[in-house]
Amino acid sequence: QFELVEGQKSLNLRDRLFEGGELRLIVGLIKHNFFLEEVDFSATDLESNAADAKSPGTYEMKQLALILQMHPSLLELRIQYNPALDEHTRGELRTAAANREPAINLLL
Repeated sequence: QFELVEGQKSLNLRDRLFEGGELRLIVGLIKHNFFLEEVDFSATDLESNAADAKSPGTYEMKQLALILQMHPSLLELRIQYNPALDEHTRGELRTAAANREPAINLLL
């Protein structure tokens, strides 16, 4: 269980294991919350599932990349200690972070 209050600037989900559609819900909330400046997904067992576009996790990783590109208030995104994220997904996230203004601190 987590709480995302209007005006909240930081969301710490570190060490949380997501079940069912929780990750999709969280990514959707982040996408539409322009108060957040930092989000921590460290050690949350995120997966990229790049081999199968219908696998859980693929949609969420694409949405995270989109958020990195378009979310003007987000200044830091931590996704450290998620060994299941493959290099392709990490590369997409790095590219999305590099191509945006203002700069974002992306920690993989």
